[in-house]
Amino acid sequence: MVAEMGLTNSGKPANGPSEFTWTPDAKEKLDRLPAFVKPMVQASVEGYARKQGFKSITLQVMDDSKN
Repeated sequence: MVAEMGLTNSGKPANGPSEFTWTPDAKEKLDRLPAFVKPMVQASVEGYARKQGFKSITLQVMDDSKN
């Protein structure tokens, strides 16, 4: 599960540069999260986007990644 979230050395670190383009509204939603949760959420959303072949993260991608 940790590898699926992109939290291993084989994935991009959550606090490093992202390979994804975040839309302004999705980035705003991410930035509103508490600091201790933000890296986990970002890694989870980016892991989902990677599996789905997305290059851009929108609010819809964020919502879909929860399921």
